[in-house]
Amino acid sequence: MTHLNKDQIKNLLPHREPMLLIDELYDIKKLTSATGIVKVKKESFFVQGHFPDQPVMPGVLIVEAFGQAAAALTAHGLDKSTYEDKLVFLMGVEKARFRNPVIPDCDLLLKIEENSRALLKLISASRDFNNLIKDPTVSRDVLNQVIKKISDSFNLEVLFRNFLSFLIIKRRFFYIQQILKSFNSICSEKRGELKAEIKSAKNLTQDEINKITQELSKSFKSEIKLNYTHDQSLIGGLVVQIGSTMIDTSIKKKLQQLETRMIEA
Repeated sequence: MTHLNKDQIKNLLPHREPMLLIDELYDIKKLTSATGIVKVKKESFFVQGHFPDQPVMPGVLIVEAFGQAAAALTAHGLDKSTYEDKLVFLMGVEKARFRNPVIPDCDLLLKIEENSRALLKLISASRDFNNLIKDPTVSRDVLNQVIKKISDSFNLEVLFRNFLSFLIIKRRFFYIQQILKSFNSICSEKRGELKAEIKSAKNLTQDEINKITQELSKSFKSEIKLNYTHDQSLIGGLVVQIGSTMIDTSIKKKLQQLETRMIEA
């Protein structure tokens, strides 16, 4: 089961209204990660008087929502006998910051990794965007305008938007691809996944990508997180890299090897 509604969450947590904050849990990966949703309404008890003319969800309850999502994820991955009749306490929070207010009639989505993957795909697919990132003459205003359009188009989380804006302000946006790749690698490692990069001269279908992923998972005896890029410059064939292991069957590589041999001859 990859989605839990509020009634199902009640079977996992001892919390009850009004302090049961999590409304849904989805994209569940056993004992690893999940996306929690808190539906903040004008009638929610915690915005009554906080503040009378400008209702805002208190930061301490945002932290509580994260704690409940984590507890529900953990309970969902365990046998009920291991947590039945037991209470889970949030024991500490380090370096918590809230950049934007959570207001009524918005859903608080607890996800960032999905946004980073979407932006990486755009960087790989769009030569114009790639060139824009690397061009030192592009102004902050232009970058901010582009990122705003992308953020609106991809419905990026506010936290992620703010991070991108921060990089622009600090003139470090040209590092964005390396930063996002490192972030995704850390997330994958935490889940025990191997990250694979694959480039193909042919535009592969989703079924073909899934089959390649399955074969790589069998070969390496680990879950594979595959990042696919269509690259016509390869002319034909594939380039696969998993960690330090690279398999290059592209025609481009073979032509380069042939050219080298001809020069040496």
